[in-house]
Amino acid sequence: MFFFIVIHILNLVAMTTIRKNYNKYDKKPVLFKTPDLSKMQEVVIDVRTRIYIAPGADPEKARVRYLARLEARGKVFIPGKTQ
Repeated sequence: MFFFIVIHILNLVAMTTIRKNYNKYDKKPVLFKTPDLSKMQEVVIDVRTRIYIAPGADPEKARVRYLARLEARGKVFIPGKTQ
């Protein structure tokens, strides 16, 4: 009888150890750092669209790259036309 009690106690200790180690595999929250827009340069694409680029970067290149990406996705951009 004593032998069974010892085994039961060892099982309980093993289970609490497993439970403690299980918590280390829990997902941790993902932290996103949003850039400070006041420190970035604003580029106006049209009346409703603005993009932000690094200070000192070429705004015309950024505008051309943005429009090229729109065209690559099949969204044709017509300046002056509101949708």
